[in-house]
Amino acid sequence: MYRLVLLSLVLVGALALPTMAPYTAVYVALSAAVLCFVSFARSLPQVLAHPSYLAVAAACLALALTIPFTWRSADDLMIVIWMLPILIAVGIVPPLMKEPRFGAPAVIAAFCLVGAIGAVAIGAYDALAFGTSRAGGDNNPIHFAGLATILGFSALVGIFQHDSRWRFIFLLGPLFGATAVLLSGSRGPILSVLVLFVLTMPLLAYWFRHAWLFWAVPLVAASAIVAAIMILAPGQNHYVLDAIDSAQAATRYLVENNFATMSQGPANIDGSTWQRLIYLRGALNAFGDSPIVGHGAGQLISAAAAHFPPGYEHLGAHLHADIANFAVVAGIVGLVAYGLMLSAPFLAALYAQDPARKRAVLLLAIVLGAGYFTLGLTNGVFGILAQTLLYGILLASAVNLSLYARRDQDID
Repeated sequence: MYRLVLLSLVLVGALALPTMAPYTAVYVALSAAVLCFVSFARSLPQVLAHPSYLAVAAACLALALTIPFTWRSADDLMIVIWMLPILIAVGIVPPLMKEPRFGAPAVIAAFCLVGAIGAVAIGAYDALAFGTSRAGGDNNPIHFAGLATILGFSALVGIFQHDSRWRFIFLLGPLFGATAVLLSGSRGPILSVLVLFVLTMPLLAYWFRHAWLFWAVPLVAASAIVAAIMILAPGQNHYVLDAIDSAQAATRYLVENNFATMSQGPANIDGSTWQRLIYLRGALNAFGDSPIVGHGAGQLISAAAAHFPPGYEHLGAHLHADIANFAVVAGIVGLVAYGLMLSAPFLAALYAQDPARKRAVLLLAIVLGAGYFTLGLTNGVFGILAQTLLYGILLASAVNLSLYARRDQDID
């Protein structure tokens, strides 16, 4: 009973509620995860020996080793503190292993689907009650959209629950996630949604090519959602075009120009995209100043701001991109650590003990690896508590599935 209570608090807080009650839910989930970590400490060595967590541990150790070289104040410890939620989430793997049905693909997917549906509910409420074009509830619209993206696509893991006649309902996850992102008006997450659709749907279409429900459910649901958006928020569709146009304009600028004369953005690049290009310029130059171990977390902004063009010296509190944050804080070591963090879920798929569950873990790995990478291109993700804890909980779920030894035929 104790295990079930703690797991319920973790999964409800980290997966079902972060889009609806982000600041309450994340602390409840984190507290329950800490209790799991302490209560099942004796079982943790087996879990920590898993290749996924060896990669996470190597990343954290590498980041920690840069601190003596960059130390100026206690703020420099933040680079390791950013990763703590992922390490704390290790504690839920032992109880998931002891409660195998609680960690089954359909259960994890159900919590994620509730989170994605809740995001749409919050977005629709914001649109109808307040007339806002940037839904987010109590959260930052970009953070809200990032959570909805990952939750929506993670729900896809539920279709690998073979013993459920309702398993194809989890195909609604990406549709609800994409709807919430559209209601948030966040262009970076819109691009991430498009990338994840391209990466996951052809794979699923091949795996389930003989299942007619695989084609029927998303077709009917997509038609209904498109109709609802056209009625409730008819102007939101322009954000998709804006996201694509902004990405093309920024890419063209980077290809055709250098950062040397960066003083005023061209007419085809909006202010928000231009600021991100300024962050990128500052990050590249700061990385060049200290390429091996970086400048330390406490100097994240000051090191980059030294290379901002005149008038932008006081811009922002972080660099709005994970790869830039890690490069400036810890140099090449930071980039290696970042790569190890993103590779961890793929190692879970590679070392899955049950071949029947390998597809489920691989799908979750694609969502986590590609999703967090693309979301992290336009806004920092690691270091934001709700997003980092979500990564940790889903990685723990992937490791649990990876360690599963077949006892029945419930998975394709």
